[in-house]
Amino acid sequence: MDKFIGRSTELKKLAQFYQGEGHLAVIYGRRRVGKSALISQSLAEFSGKTVFFTCTQRSEQLNKERLLECIAPQLTVPAQAAADLEHVLEFLFSAAVDETLVLVLDEYPYLREGSPGLDSVLQALLERFAHSRLKLILCGSYIEVMRSLSDGKSPLFGRSSLTIHLPPLDYYDSARFYPALSAADKVRMYSALGGIPYYNAQVDDKLSFEEIICNLIIDRYSNLDGEVAPRLYGELNRLVGANNVLSALSAGRLRFSELQSKATAPNSASLSSVLQQLMELSLVERETPINDQDNRKKSFYFIADNFVRFIYRYIYSRDHERNFMSAQSFYESFVAEDFEHKFVPRAFERLCREYLIRCNLTGNLPRTFTAIGRYWYDLPKEHQNGEFDVVTEDPLGYTFYEAKFTSTPLSAHDIEQEIAQVRHCGLNCYRYGFISRSGFFEVETSPQLLLINLEDLYDPELML
Repeated sequence: MDKFIGRSTELKKLAQFYQGEGHLAVIYGRRRVGKSALISQSLAEFSGKTVFFTCTQRSEQLNKERLLECIAPQLTVPAQAAADLEHVLEFLFSAAVDETLVLVLDEYPYLREGSPGLDSVLQALLERFAHSRLKLILCGSYIEVMRSLSDGKSPLFGRSSLTIHLPPLDYYDSARFYPALSAADKVRMYSALGGIPYYNAQVDDKLSFEEIICNLIIDRYSNLDGEVAPRLYGELNRLVGANNVLSALSAGRLRFSELQSKATAPNSASLSSVLQQLMELSLVERETPINDQDNRKKSFYFIADNFVRFIYRYIYSRDHERNFMSAQSFYESFVAEDFEHKFVPRAFERLCREYLIRCNLTGNLPRTFTAIGRYWYDLPKEHQNGEFDVVTEDPLGYTFYEAKFTSTPLSAHDIEQEIAQVRHCGLNCYRYGFISRSGFFEVETSPQLLLINLEDLYDPELML
């Protein structure tokens, strides 16, 4: 990827780490999320010596030899210091007494696997060389392993002065990879690809949205074909269970009881285990209403990763058809209508939450909100209950937002009906916001009414 996009907060944190007193940083996140690119960008802005070593699933001896090759351009290693991996690491700590040296062990779980007791070795070196100016960064994609470095049983517990769980980019930074697309197509692209930099960097924004999706995802020989399965094989113990859960969730949001039936889980304990693993991987999220956060009965699960949701909704169960259909025919037959009228509108609601969070962070809202999510209402007399998907709360109360990805503008009558429904359901709002793909027809704004066009979502003022 030639152009580095986003991650301003993480870059600042790493710059502070290089200049600060701490010795250890832990950075982890899913495959392709841009961990190595982030570290490389931070090192490009750092003026001192650096050693960036990518660990491999090979023996300790082979990893040691390759590490020595990485060190050679910066330092001369005495023969006695190259005896084994521990001695090499000891040399690096001692070599950083007079000047800062950044050592990156990328894909650390591979090195750890082939070097039993490595966590304890690093702990001892961190204690022994407390005066050293070595900055050690441990980076990895195996989230469970990387998280374990910070639990109470790990020798490295309490040693890290910086821990970054790197998330995907949000809708705004993702769109910077394809600036030539229209605002509506940017929404569609994010709905399909999500915020993984590796995926977005491959978008050719000179093509139409349909051509991009066919070339990148649907074509049998596309660059992104097979991207989901390796991740699941590498991270999950029960791939079959995970596939069943993701297939069920691809249709929409589900409560635990609904999911147990649709995913054909043998028992609730098994389903809970799979869901827990998927949530730890940031593939699935569980959401509860902002007005009743402790009520598990009102919670539901959904696929948080747009690309995974796209794959399981359109590709996973129809992989056979791709063998004898052109990518365009497959798109027209199985994707186009459902994607435009069901998939994108649902993704658009989540995107609008990300927009509001950006507005909150950049001070582009009348008041800073302290909570955002869905609001649950219950009308016992009418035997009716439901939820509003985008609601914020600030010291003055609630603001309701309606996100519409429709081809027709919202009229004053449409807005009046929406507000009347909200009031009827008992949600007491002091302000209402409407986010419309196609704009508004004869609607006048007011302090109590926020009208947001699609282009507003990509306003340069929202840059972090």
